[in-house]
Amino acid sequence: MPRPFALVLAGLALLAAPALRADDLDSPMRFGLQATAARPLQDLRVITGQTGMGGGIFFETDQGRGWTVRTRLDFLAFKEDAARTRSFLNDLVAPRTVKVSANQFSVGVEVRHAVPGFAGPFLLGGLTLSRVEFGTVGPVASGAGVGWDKQKSSMKLGFAAGGGYRFTDALAFSVRYTTTNLSGVTLAALEGGLEYRF
Repeated sequence: MPRPFALVLAGLALLAAPALRADDLDSPMRFGLQATAARPLQDLRVITGQTGMGGGIFFETDQGRGWTVRTRLDFLAFKEDAARTRSFLNDLVAPRTVKVSANQFSVGVEVRHAVPGFAGPFLLGGLTLSRVEFGTVGPVASGAGVGWDKQKSSMKLGFAAGGGYRFTDALAFSVRYTTTNLSGVTLAALEGGLEYRF
C-alpha cells in the first residue's frame, strides 16, 4: 500500500478506536466495512470497460436529527480489459494497442441524511481525494516484444453523490456516483456497496 494511504489508514484506525470500544449501538461514533462493485463511466469506461471490485473501511459520527458525517478509505480494482488505445495514458509515441487495468485508491468525507430511525432511505454527498494507478500490457516503446508498465497519478479532488437504504442499524446498501478529473480525463463510476457498521 502506498505510504500516504498507509498513514491515512493508521489515522482512521486511531480515530475509530473509541467506536471499537463502545458496547452500545447508540455510540455517536461508529466503525464499519464495505464491499463495492463499480461500473466505469465516461473516459474510465473507454480505458477499462471491466466492472471494478473492491472494499474499504469507514467511521462516522452522528450529528443528530438524521445527519451523519462519514470518513471513508476505499480501494477499487478494474481488471485487464480487451485491447485499448494507450493514447489515453498520455503516451509520447504513436498510440499502441494494449490491455489496461486500473487501481483506484481514495479517501473521502461525505455527509448523509436519513429520516431518524434504523430503517429507511438516505441521501449522501461528499468529496474525495483519489489516486489512480494504470497497468498496461502490450508492445514496448521499441515496438519489439511485450512489456508491462505502470503509471500513477497524483492525488486529485473528486465528488460523490447518491443514496441508499438502511435495512437495520448495522446493514445498509448504497449507490454512489463518483467522478474525478485527471489531466483532462474524466474518471467516473457508478458504485454499489454493501455496508456493515459495528
